[in-house]
Amino acid sequence: MQIPRDCENLAENVPSPRRDEGQNPKAALAQHVVALKRANTNLTATRTCQQHQRERFAGQGS
Repeated sequence: MQIPRDCENLAENVPSPRRDEGQNPKAALAQHVVALKRANTNLTATRTCQQHQRERFAGQGS
């Protein structure tokens, strides 16, 4: 049985924001907060997808 790669497609890396010379520290922090939220959203979506796959494919293949 082949399981779709849908969940793996959700699990994309989120790059660290670049810090430019002279950038306002608050702006840099805000960029990191956005990146962290995006990464956490990816993790949550991946876990949810994997749970649904386990439920959908439970018992198929035996």
